[in-house]
Amino acid sequence: MLYRNSDGVFVNWTPHVADAPLRPQTSADHNDWDIVTTVGYHPRFQRDDESVTLHGRRPSRSKSSPAADQYKIHFDVQQLKSFRRSNPSLGWSHLIFILRDETTLPALHFHKGGSKALLQELSHHITVKRSVRDQRLFLVVDHDAAALEKSFNELQMFGDDPVTDILSRFSRPYSTTLGGFSFVTNLIRDAFDPTRARPKEVATIPVKKQTEAPMPGVVGFSAKEEPGFEVITCAEPSARPTDVSRSSPLSSTQWSQCFDRDGRVVDPVQVKKLIFRGGVADDIRQEAWKFLLEYYPWTSTAKSRVDIRKAKTEDYFRMKLQWKSISADQENKFSSFKEKKHLVEKDVTRTDRCHPFYEGEDNPNVQYLFDILMTYCMHNFDLGYVQGMSDLLSPIFFVMQDEVDAFWCFVGFMNHVHENFAMNQEGIKRQLSEVASLLQFLSPDFNHYLESSSADNMYFCFRWLLIVFKREFNFPDIMRLWEVVWTGLPCKNFHLLICVGILESQQETIMRQRLDFTEILKHVNELAFRINVEDSLNKAEAIFLQIQRCALIPACIAETLGLEHNEAQQDDSPPSSPDVS
Repeated sequence: MLYRNSDGVFVNWTPHVADAPLRPQTSADHNDWDIVTTVGYHPRFQRDDESVTLHGRRPSRSKSSPAADQYKIHFDVQQLKSFRRSNPSLGWSHLIFILRDETTLPALHFHKGGSKALLQELSHHITVKRSVRDQRLFLVVDHDAAALEKSFNELQMFGDDPVTDILSRFSRPYSTTLGGFSFVTNLIRDAFDPTRARPKEVATIPVKKQTEAPMPGVVGFSAKEEPGFEVITCAEPSARPTDVSRSSPLSSTQWSQCFDRDGRVVDPVQVKKLIFRGGVADDIRQEAWKFLLEYYPWTSTAKSRVDIRKAKTEDYFRMKLQWKSISADQENKFSSFKEKKHLVEKDVTRTDRCHPFYEGEDNPNVQYLFDILMTYCMHNFDLGYVQGMSDLLSPIFFVMQDEVDAFWCFVGFMNHVHENFAMNQEGIKRQLSEVASLLQFLSPDFNHYLESSSADNMYFCFRWLLIVFKREFNFPDIMRLWEVVWTGLPCKNFHLLICVGILESQQETIMRQRLDFTEILKHVNELAFRINVEDSLNKAEAIFLQIQRCALIPACIAETLGLEHNEAQQDDSPPSSPDVS
């Protein structure tokens, strides 16, 4: 069914009909379909207008008939534009594949299962997202390599590193091994053939009822087999509130009142609400971040925190000694360590060197960055060091001004964003897809413009997502934004709503000036240090409230934000928003 040759990866299925009379179906014909072997058409050939059926039997050696040829399915997976899965309640599972040239192939039925296995195998070669408008339509997402190279160049992701060299490290989709410990520079490039065009939606069937678990971003297919179609009503966003506002930062007086006499935080939820609403004052940020970044548990007492810090100090220096004790001779025989060390050294020497805390030659704070990042490689061998991590550490060390505290707070931050740097790249791909879905739901006109400009891959958001807006704001603003995001309020993935809010603020300029993909990349890059952080947080919260109050929230949006998928409200009143006042 699925095979690879020198020309690519292909889906191939031909009905084989014996010249002899059709024999009755027997229980032996019901073996489960196995994607590793050739998938056959059962001799009991059934014709349903535009469909073929699959029973899970290996094909006979007989030649196929003209009737069978009519229903032959053969295509390069790179030519797949979209596919539709059927409804499990309407009979046999079947798939309908639509190619880029608008060819709609016959429906392929799976009588004894197997559609899930086929689609999971296809997911190794293509990236798929569920349509926001039609829950049974799945679109092939084209991560255009040429466009991505432009995004790296325009967004200045990796300084003077040659992007063409970075991109050339990939040989084929999903199968390359990344050298050394620095693989974030290769993110997404290995996804697809650069010659493929960005797909548009094949059809729009509005959504009325959602009967299965949502499938967000880069999809993992449901265990259910899905035959048939389901017609559902299109969800429309409600009016966006305009009365969202920010408050003053959490003060030292308020902070001290949050603890009982044993030094335990009395109401962590309320503290997070206060931080979400206004951030924290500079004089308590160092202590507050230790709770937000899980250095200290919210339930810890003053006494237990002393013990926690002592234990973490011992752990840190034990790990630091591991790499410090590697001799020069050992290093020469340990190429991966040597490459990693060189990359860390190169990155820290160009991280925030214009900031007073890191400027100047032989600045000891730069050495601390190097030591912390090298020690993190000992803490997380699987991930190691990846370009971009130094950007995340820099503000943390600036706040902590202590090597041990900065390390463990950095570990806490990385626990939340490690998928951004993972070798399989699914974290970044998923977030790009989720931003696209949010924009499609909230601003369909803008989304349509981006599609027409081949810019709906959202690559201009890559830097925002990878290092959580670090290069878009100055130190005071990025510290405020991060501490708000770390509260986890008012929903999952609040940072994606910040992305959407910033993009919407540029919608008029982009559309009025008719910017193309390259110009949009350049425009977004030039927004750095010109974005108002408080306005961005207000707008993101207003977007959340707008989505939450929708009568019907698309399944993929609900999954992204951790909201319930509402089929309909029982009354005319909007759902209540979380109390973050």
